[in-house]
Amino acid sequence: MAIYTPLTDKDIHDFLQHYDCGHLQAFEGITAGVENTNYFLHTVQNPDSQNPDSQNPSQNTFVLTIFEKRVQDADLPYFLNLMNHMNTQGIKCPQVVFDKDGNALRSLKNKKAVIISYLHGQSVEGNITPEHCGKIGVLSAKMHGAATHFPMHRQNDMGLCGWQHLQQKIGDDMPAEYADIVATELAFQRQHPNGHLPSGAIHGDLFVDNVFFDGDEISGVIDFYFGCTDAYVYDLAITLTAWGFENFDRIDMSRAMAMVQGYETVRPLSDVEKGYLPVALRGASLRFLLTRLYDVIHTPADAVVVVKDPSEYARKLAFYRHCDITKGGIFAR
Repeated sequence: MAIYTPLTDKDIHDFLQHYDCGHLQAFEGITAGVENTNYFLHTVQNPDSQNPDSQNPSQNTFVLTIFEKRVQDADLPYFLNLMNHMNTQGIKCPQVVFDKDGNALRSLKNKKAVIISYLHGQSVEGNITPEHCGKIGVLSAKMHGAATHFPMHRQNDMGLCGWQHLQQKIGDDMPAEYADIVATELAFQRQHPNGHLPSGAIHGDLFVDNVFFDGDEISGVIDFYFGCTDAYVYDLAITLTAWGFENFDRIDMSRAMAMVQGYETVRPLSDVEKGYLPVALRGASLRFLLTRLYDVIHTPADAVVVVKDPSEYARKLAFYRHCDITKGGIFAR
């Protein structure tokens, strides 16, 4: 999430005329994340002025997302349907707000936009415990179980072909300290494809800031805009790498074990998946190293966004290349 498309009060007021969300009371940009423009919309339903018993107007909060950058318009139905499907399967995530004509998407500033419901809770970034990771493992497995009933397919454009494409787009702008590790890892990943593994719809971006907690319990999951069809163990590798490191040079094995064991209480990993996990962990690290490198070079100077440091994932990748955590008791019971 970020702000690439600035909006005025009038822009949002006019947009809301197509919805039954109420009247705009206030709005604020959301600067977390890197992919799309997002705003909180605070609206109010006016009380019935003809009713003397009318009390204070009801207030609501929504999230307005304007799709930017890598998101293709043709992929949007997949993302929104996946989110709605997860809701029907008991996964707490935002619900799409349809306009007065029944449309999920509308145009805003010549870009596709959607309004979704607001989820209460907050991320636990900076305060991650093994208990959190265990619950994330359970959540991830439940999402993969729910995915088996999702009929749509979308190729992962951030898979191996996407990584190679990003390397080419970065080209001569690739910082020298990353050139060798990227080239070497791409060669390794080409030798270890994951097409033989159990797969289906995955979240693809289950980072700490995309999961909310209310107290000790998960209150919701957001940001399905990297959803795609890929190996479940690759999705687990993304999540484990995002949640498992106390610093960028060594994983916290108590967190990693808690996540994997939580996952396996719902969906036990096959021996083939366990054997592939070290490869998937390296691939997940390479994927975010490349996208962060690309963003450092190509993010517009006037964008209201915090560009994330690629060195984090270079260090995580270096760790995985020298340490196979599956041999360190991660599957111990």
